[in-house]
Amino acid sequence: MSVKPIYLIDTNILFQWLAAYVPHVQTTNTGFQIAAAARIQRFMEQDDREIYVPDLVWVEFLGVVLHKNMDVSNDLDQLRFWFRQRESYIQQMQGLIHRRHHFFQWPTVESPHAAAAALTTDLALIDESTFDWLSKGGKARLDGTAKLLDGMDAAILIYLNALAQVYPGRCAVLYTADKALARIIPRVREYYRHWFSQNTDAVYALSTSDRGGLNLYP
Repeated sequence: MSVKPIYLIDTNILFQWLAAYVPHVQTTNTGFQIAAAARIQRFMEQDDREIYVPDLVWVEFLGVVLHKNMDVSNDLDQLRFWFRQRESYIQQMQGLIHRRHHFFQWPTVESPHAAAAALTTDLALIDESTFDWLSKGGKARLDGTAKLLDGMDAAILIYLNALAQVYPGRCAVLYTADKALARIIPRVREYYRHWFSQNTDAVYALSTSDRGGLNLYP
């Protein structure tokens, strides 16, 4: 019997999971896809999945929910009400995580950010194949620009590497709604093979498939 993978989630997964529960979050975000959020909710709530929420992701999630697009249309009391309401959303998510999954704290005294910065600034990571799917795939914008790894994305990959090192006998899989981040992992694994854990993979959460399979981007 094969060993089941373990999953590390991106911040966008938490937000989609929350939106599946809270209609207000759905209606105030124009890019929200109810079918995709429902798939993510099913994925997150299957009892046989072992899922880890990095402390880095949890902090970013708090900031997105509580300090982005704050309601300052009325007075301070209204803002306080808005804030406390969103705090209750967060408490709901925290309870779901504690009951079903795990929080993942950075496991060493060495900061992950130096490695993340090195990954972000290494242009050689983008080879011809990577350039091809960035320029011709759905990630490229009308003006010819694209997004690959910002600082948070790179840090999440460093956390994925750490989780894979903590559990060397299992495959550590990033579950993310960022297609480019999911797709770059095989290249990161190949290019940094001397230090990046080979027992890593990715699942693109906005795929229309519910299978949650591995090796989506060979």
